[in-house]
Amino acid sequence: MNLRFTILFFCTLLPTILFSQGIRGTVTDEQNTPLPNVSIYIPDLMTGTTSNLNGNYEIELPQGEYLLIFQSLGFKRREYKLTIGDTWVDLDISLEPQNYRLPEVVVNPSGEDPAYAIMRKAIGMAPYYLRQTKQYTAEVYLKGSFRMDKIPRLLRKSLTVQVNDTEVPLEEGRTYTMESMNRIHFIAPDTFKHTVLASRTSFPAGDESVALGFINSSFYEPDNGMIISPLAPQAMRHYKFRYEGYFEEGNVEVDKIKVIPKRKSQQLVSGYIYIVHNLWNLHSVDLTAQTFWGTININQLFQPVEENAWLPVTHQFDLDLKVMGVKAVIDYAGSVKYTDVALNDAINVAALTGSYPVSSEEKPHKEQSESDPKEKKNREKIDQLLSKEELSNREMMKLARLMEKETKDEEPVSLEQTGTYHLDVKKDSIKRDSTFWNKIRPVPLTPIEHQSFVLADSLKAFADNQNDTINQEKPGRISKTISLLTSDQQLYMADSALTINYKGLIRPGNLGFNPVDGWKYKQSLNVTWKQDSARQLTFTPEATWAFARKELMWKATLTRDYAPLLRGQLSVEAGDQTSAFKPAEMDITPFTDMVASLFFKENYKRYYGQQFVRVSNKIDLANGLQWDFSAGYEWISPRFNHTNYSFFKKEEYYHFNLPENNAAKAIHLKEQNSLTWHTALTYTPQYFYRIEKGKKIMTHSRYPTFGISLTQGIKAPDSDADYLLLEGSAQQMKEPTLFPSFSWRLAGGWFVKNKSLHFSQFKHFNASSIPVRITGGQAFRLLNDYEASTNEWYATGHLSYSSPYLLLKNLPLLSNRLWQESLHVDYLHTPQLNNYVQAGYSIDQIFLMGSLGVFVGFEDGQYRHWGISAVLEF
Repeated sequence: MNLRFTILFFCTLLPTILFSQGIRGTVTDEQNTPLPNVSIYIPDLMTGTTSNLNGNYEIELPQGEYLLIFQSLGFKRREYKLTIGDTWVDLDISLEPQNYRLPEVVVNPSGEDPAYAIMRKAIGMAPYYLRQTKQYTAEVYLKGSFRMDKIPRLLRKSLTVQVNDTEVPLEEGRTYTMESMNRIHFIAPDTFKHTVLASRTSFPAGDESVALGFINSSFYEPDNGMIISPLAPQAMRHYKFRYEGYFEEGNVEVDKIKVIPKRKSQQLVSGYIYIVHNLWNLHSVDLTAQTFWGTININQLFQPVEENAWLPVTHQFDLDLKVMGVKAVIDYAGSVKYTDVALNDAINVAALTGSYPVSSEEKPHKEQSESDPKEKKNREKIDQLLSKEELSNREMMKLARLMEKETKDEEPVSLEQTGTYHLDVKKDSIKRDSTFWNKIRPVPLTPIEHQSFVLADSLKAFADNQNDTINQEKPGRISKTISLLTSDQQLYMADSALTINYKGLIRPGNLGFNPVDGWKYKQSLNVTWKQDSARQLTFTPEATWAFARKELMWKATLTRDYAPLLRGQLSVEAGDQTSAFKPAEMDITPFTDMVASLFFKENYKRYYGQQFVRVSNKIDLANGLQWDFSAGYEWISPRFNHTNYSFFKKEEYYHFNLPENNAAKAIHLKEQNSLTWHTALTYTPQYFYRIEKGKKIMTHSRYPTFGISLTQGIKAPDSDADYLLLEGSAQQMKEPTLFPSFSWRLAGGWFVKNKSLHFSQFKHFNASSIPVRITGGQAFRLLNDYEASTNEWYATGHLSYSSPYLLLKNLPLLSNRLWQESLHVDYLHTPQLNNYVQAGYSIDQIFLMGSLGVFVGFEDGQYRHWGISAVLEF
């Protein structure tokens, strides 16, 4: 188990955090019991802190008068006005339990709990609050404690942390502590510039820099990739809500809503969410998730850092880790000090009248003119919905869409995304002494946490001693030999610009098998010359010995990356090898075919001999418009099975190495010389991208990708090919998320001329009846591998609908799985295969790397076959 991964994974749920100092004391309840994680907020400084696990707090402040607000969920808020002089002020306070009041009528005439009326407006307003802040600067203090309570005997040697390249075992009962001071500069929508001002840790695997890289997590975000927020547009499908009263805080009322998941699921949370009445924004959250790792509790408190702009000022995150017999407790606390907060001036807050209170002095951020009737109409619709006492689910979704439209620019200023995470670690940030930390730390250390830093010095000394011992033991010849045989060997030359990577003598990928070649053994090199971070030249030679045919096969590829801002790439390749009839992206993998052959005596793939030379180039003609061109010459020859070897069924014979296809004639499988060329254009409108190290990387677009291509075999004195294929396609693929999504693809093609072509030049499809595949995607999983291949014309379509909850996951025993469920419909029509339709249902992301589905096929409306298909994606 990788403990570093565990800590960092759970850190990602934390958003932003800050600090300050000048007063100290202890916070208790009425029974004088210390209260941990109490928020202490200073509005004038837009800063907050929390009490530690023993209820202690301290804040360094310059001389002056301050208002301090003490808050903790379940307790009444208390305010204190203090004058800070040149000495510390000791202030111990006691918080009283919060009394929640109920309106006279808590059930509406329809019998629906009043929580739903509140949550519908909060969900409808979530897009507004997600984009309300244009930018801010914040100082963030983050402290984490980790205690390993139980380590099973079998795992005690494997649960280690890395210290100076040495594995140091974890100890039961010891507390490890991490703390850091950071400056975060946020620019909407997703740019975070993170500067580590100071950091120290007694836990060698701790890394707050990585943890704070995920501070954009927000409950207003409908899809954060981990949990379904109670404020997501689809929340009503997944949660029940119960109104439990309200309390007054200053000049606002805060509604307490209990969040109850409708099913047991690792993607759902339970607990309480507090909503500011009439503003419909978050006041605080106290939510719990039951995950594979254990129980996670998230506690956040928001404050109005600007008028009607509530941002989180304190965070508490607790994990009770219980997995594989390991028990541990992880606690994170953070405090935030905001400066330079700027609201999104594209949002006309003054237009949101009705239920949304606006200061009488506030003026519209945008001029509302007669020439902008669309914007005016949009705001009128928002106003009408907010003025309603209650919203229906349909009206809630409409309000969310209108808010998203109101807060988003209609046209992006630039397609270049600069919203990446930028990290800068200040020099000597880890060399701060205890005096420095005592001065700036807003959350006091507990005695146990203080002792943990003493432990850090002993761990480092232990690691240094281990390194000294290791350095004295030089690796012997046996270890060097084993490394040479099994591992990649890298050699750096010319000031590391030239790298030679040797793949080793004995590796799983070096050995292969098929009935045509028999056992195969491959050796390869990778030589890379990097001119700079974006331009490089790569040469990859490989040689393979086919034992059954007793012949040497080879291949060499030279690739040149150029014009990095246009994604230019030129490659030249040549070789003499056994090739599959179908392109690699439409075929089962060589490993899958090897396993099927050796264990089940099934040779799904068919092969031919190919000597070739090919040149290809691809480059962007404009943003989102890519041009591909290739030309090559092939000497094609038939090949036959040369072995009947397998682990089992030794008396049976492999299928002949001939593709089973009604359109394939003898002329399509004979020896042939072929000169061909191919060109294609693909276009994706509004394709966003980012620039990394001078290289352009495409990210996403909300529009489909369109493509056209032409492939021609040229009739010439030394070329038998004579065909012309035109193709067109449109597709939009979406990654599975916590919410339903559609992916689709339409394509068609026509052989304008098909006088002479080899079967490898037919149009092939991603089809195979093999029950287990290594790669998934849109495929005809019941058709035989070459049955649908054609040299005339085709039309095909794929549609898949994915959702976390569709069918089986609604059952109580399965609802807690992290699976996705998908429905599939695939269509194919060729002259040989009439109106073939495949429908199926699959469970995806089983153990995050596989899927299992059942499919049924029909031809011309008549049932043809069914089957079960599994996919393992490594």
